[in-house]
Amino acid sequence: MVGTLVGVSLGKGLYRATARRFPAFATGFLNAFDPDPSAAGAKAAQMAEERKDDHTYHDTVLRSFRQMMEAVDESVVPTLGYMAGQYARANKRPDAIFRGLGRLLCDLEEGELEQLKSMLRLAATAFREQPEIGLILDRKGQLVASAREEVFYERKVIPDAQRLFMLMKRDGLGGNIRTDGAVAGAQARMPDRELSLDAITASRVREIVDPSDGSSVPQSRV
Repeated sequence: MVGTLVGVSLGKGLYRATARRFPAFATGFLNAFDPDPSAAGAKAAQMAEERKDDHTYHDTVLRSFRQMMEAVDESVVPTLGYMAGQYARANKRPDAIFRGLGRLLCDLEEGELEQLKSMLRLAATAFREQPEIGLILDRKGQLVASAREEVFYERKVIPDAQRLFMLMKRDGLGGNIRTDGAVAGAQARMPDRELSLDAITASRVREIVDPSDGSSVPQSRV
């Protein structure tokens, strides 16, 4: 009897969570195909029919559904859907970026997605000079981007920068500043307050979480 009640409760909870989250996930998924909902639906339906027996497509959908259900903050669900749509449209097998960014998004707390976007915009200002840059949290709690030692760009206050640094390092999206790199020097002494980013990875992440041209369908490099 107890087992039945628990099973029913779990079933209802799963159904409600899915019903609440899936529309936002589906919207994000379709936006990867076309900004027009009707056109996007037609393109996605055609792809699903053509690839109904394709292992890569089904693997992408399954992994993405699991990410959708595991997300701590529901505001990241459309982004998870958009990432799934990009990979499905490109017929690309989930790779390190997909897995790492998926884990990162699932662990973000309320408000941290917008902070991540701000951090990536700041990083973009420094990539004009170097393919690898450093994000450094200074003594005043302001985040700065540096392309070369002692060369800094716009400062921003990002409250959860240290936590975002930790998550990005954990998920293989960034690392510690190398002491022999272009951003070496006095600032490369506190790993928990610093993050090294390479242009290719940061660009791919930003194309998913914060399209640089402001449209819903950026030119994906996945």
